[in-house]
Amino acid sequence: EGRAFCTGLDVKSVMKDPSKLTKRLLERPSGYGKEGNEIGNLAQDVAYLWRELPVPVICVVQGMCYGAGLQLALGADFRYATP
Repeated sequence: EGRAFCTGLDVKSVMKDPSKLTKRLLERPSGYGKEGNEIGNLAQDVAYLWRELPVPVICVVQGMCYGAGLQLALGADFRYATP
């Protein structure tokens, strides 16, 4: 419950240690591509790996949706949104 599903990156918390965020975003944890040609970073892996699930992925979005939240929503098979 609230005004937004996701309003994007929390810039204030990232600015405490920006190098940590950069390092995490450059990680390729899933090995998606399996030959060193991974197509996504840590944040993108979730949306890409959802395609491997044997069931439909449903995303319900309430309110504003920006940044990684939008990426998560777009990775789903079905999206239901309310203003």
